[in-house]
Amino acid sequence: MLQVLPRTHALFLVKEGDLRSKLAAAALGQEWVETAPIDIIICAVYERTVGVYGERGYRYVHMEAGHAGQNIYLEATALGLGTVVVGAFHDDEVRKIIGAKSNEHPLYIIPVGYPKQPYSIEEEDLWDYIMSMRKKTGLMED
Repeated sequence: MLQVLPRTHALFLVKEGDLRSKLAAAALGQEWVETAPIDIIICAVYERTVGVYGERGYRYVHMEAGHAGQNIYLEATALGLGTVVVGAFHDDEVRKIIGAKSNEHPLYIIPVGYPKQPYSIEEEDLWDYIMSMRKKTGLMED
């Protein structure tokens, strides 16, 4: 496991080994957590932000985690990789597996790997899908 040092734009090794099977078990058996070549785990240290912004800091932490997750999606897509954010997991188990401190709260597990089939869709097909879903959910009449 690598930890980020934001002020110096660096990473350092925190824990060696392949933790994917343990992470998958903590993530309710979601197979992609175990089969992806890499799992990115985003943790929050709420005290850093809440100490400055009060209770509103919780919102800011979640917004920033969402931004980071979106950037991972965008970069994975640009590289022809696949990803999915995983939020269903046992927090304490994930914390223990990765060796996080008690004030480091896991928010996302983000497996990144190679899709079974490359994503490719034409704009017209995407629009047809969107319209069919609107009809199916009653947001639009036939």
